[in-house]
Amino acid sequence: MPINDKISRDLIDVEPTAILEFYQLYANTAGRPDDCFYFHPCSLGLTQQIVLNGKSYLPVAVEVEDFETNVFNRIARPRIRVGNQGLVISDILLKNNDFKYAKIVRKKIFIKYIDDVNFDGGVNPFGVADPNAEISSETFVISQKLQENKNFVEFELTAPFDLENFNVPGRLVLGRYCYWQYRGVGCNYFGRPVCQENDQQFTYIPTGNAATGAAFDYNTLNLEWKDATIYEPGSVAFVITSKDPFVTFYVCKEQHVSSVNNHPSLDASPWQKDGCSKLISACRKRFVNTGIYYSGQAPDNVTGQVTVSNLVPQSLAGEDKSSNFYLPFGGFPATDKYSYGASFRNRT
Repeated sequence: MPINDKISRDLIDVEPTAILEFYQLYANTAGRPDDCFYFHPCSLGLTQQIVLNGKSYLPVAVEVEDFETNVFNRIARPRIRVGNQGLVISDILLKNNDFKYAKIVRKKIFIKYIDDVNFDGGVNPFGVADPNAEISSETFVISQKLQENKNFVEFELTAPFDLENFNVPGRLVLGRYCYWQYRGVGCNYFGRPVCQENDQQFTYIPTGNAATGAAFDYNTLNLEWKDATIYEPGSVAFVITSKDPFVTFYVCKEQHVSSVNNHPSLDASPWQKDGCSKLISACRKRFVNTGIYYSGQAPDNVTGQVTVSNLVPQSLAGEDKSSNFYLPFGGFPATDKYSYGASFRNRT
């Protein structure tokens, strides 16, 4: 895009080794990562748009503080004040949630390397244009808006790696324990009840359809908890919740007639909750394609032992329904990137 003769003459009057600054404002890196507002700070008296690498940078008054490295090697948190003439920046803020997901890129480059179109006749008199010959390119995250008025908007910036008191990606990472919510997103176990949260067996062996060797589909088996129902010891029921995990299982340990007063989430006395100890041994019970060994009391109150088939959930097995599946070596299921359980497939 050609620019006017005035700025062409101004550029020629400046030393070729003079340094220009350019800014790229990405207002919403989460929703529109490619949308960018290009501007330059009118340094060296240049008050018209300048073209760099084919992009037109508009002249906007800019004032910065604390961009340089300090002697104590602390991570800088610079401030930038951007001119708000015509409420241009305020309008961008309004449309992008106050820059909640915004970042700024600051580039420095010698005048002699900017695009030819900036000069008279479309020829750079200082040499060959090379927008990649940058002196520096720094990326900062906009951490907060400090001031906003009709004259300027001020922001505090921080380096992308300045993550003090922040967990990535918004969660704690532990080596020994699984962090995922049991039966929730990331865990991906949707099979039959296995044991209690402390790895203890249920008092009564899960009975009925829940303890057969067939594939476990709790929707087909009609196991959702119901009011005014007689539950015998060993009966299995699940409760649907509105948040992760969306299904929670219980095993009955005491005969009773269900009511709103003894709902499993309110009264634990007649129920034992299916849970997970979050150890790798707990994953092995659920995801290795072997049997689940139950020991406890059978419904007729005699000590019993039952082993049922523990099929790898179809959500992990993918299209290959073979039995050659395994946990990632030394890791929990969600520690490995997989598509339809590729990590569990025997890849020999």
